[in-house]
Amino acid sequence: MKSTENKATQPLKLPRSTILRGKDNFQRLFRKGSILNEQHVSLRYVIFSDATENNLIGFITGRRLGKAHERNLVRRRLREAYRLNQHILADHLEAGTPGYHAAFIAKTKHVDFATLQEECVRLLKRLSAKLNQHTV
Repeated sequence: MKSTENKATQPLKLPRSTILRGKDNFQRLFRKGSILNEQHVSLRYVIFSDATENNLIGFITGRRLGKAHERNLVRRRLREAYRLNQHILADHLEAGTPGYHAAFIAKTKHVDFATLQEECVRLLKRLSAKLNQHTV
């Protein structure tokens, strides 16, 4: 990456390799993870002490949110909000900082995309601060 290029102007991709998958990973996230809350979205995360763990993100919508098509809509919105704002954590993706696993958890289905995106940005900034504290 060129030093003059802004991280926010990079191509906004969310490759499949950066998505948190697997029962064991989610169990570890819920067993050992910490949580950050907003009104409509929560962010559960685990910070690892070594850099060998990949930085992975997941998206969770429980059945209490409604039917499958409603949950899928909320999950797509969460993924898009993260994809557009993943540059907030870009420093932690590039450097040899400790790895993390995190998952956005939707609390409600009746929320517009703008509100969801604002909450995701606040959660990502708080996670970034936690990662900075962990590296110091």
